[in-house]
Amino acid sequence: MSGLKARLLAERDELTRKLAECEADLADVEDRPTGGPEPVILADFLTENLGEQRWLLHGLMAVGSVNMIVAHGGVGKTTLVTQIALALAAGVNVPALEARITTPTPILYISAEGSRILFRERVETARRNLNIPAGGTRWFIQPRDLTDYQIGSASLERLIVKSGAKLAILDTLGYFWVGDRNKDEHWKERVMVPFRALIARTGV
Repeated sequence: MSGLKARLLAERDELTRKLAECEADLADVEDRPTGGPEPVILADFLTENLGEQRWLLHGLMAVGSVNMIVAHGGVGKTTLVTQIALALAAGVNVPALEARITTPTPILYISAEGSRILFRERVETARRNLNIPAGGTRWFIQPRDLTDYQIGSASLERLIVKSGAKLAILDTLGYFWVGDRNKDEHWKERVMVPFRALIARTGV
C-alpha cells in the first residue's frame, strides 16, 4: 500500500469517527428542551466582545461584582466604607488606599445599624477629612422611614433604581436578610442569588 493511500485511509477513518461523534452530539442537542438561554461554548466564550474590565476601585472592586468587608466589631469597617463611599461619589482618591478612583460614581448607602444622628456625624467627619463638598456629590442614604430593606424586596430595589446609584452599600449585612449565616445554603439562596439577580436587572 502506498504511503498516500495509507494516509487517505487514515484521514477517512478519522473523519468517519468525527462524523459519528457529531451525529451523536446532534441527537443529544435535539433531545434537549428548546427556548430559553443557550449555553456558550468555549470557542465562542474566548472570542466574546466583552470590552475592558471596568472598576469602581481599580484592582479591588469591579463593576457588577459583590464585595464584602469583614472584620470584628468596632475595628472601623463602617468608617472605612463611609470614606470609600464618599470618595467614590466625589471621584477622589482615599489616601489610605492604593486603588485609584478615576470617575465619580453615584452611591446609595443603606445604614441599618445604630443611630442615624451618630452616622451623620461620622459621614460629616469623613467628608471634611477628605475635603469633599456636600453639594453636587451623588451620595445618597435611605429615607428615615424605610422599614423594608430585605434583600430581594421590591422596596429595596425601587430605592436603588430611584437613586441612580452604581454601587449600593448595605451596612451591616446581617440586618438585610433572615437565615442562619453559618449555613451555606441560606447564604447562597437568601443573599447571593438575589444579589446576582439584582445586579443583572439593574447593573448596580
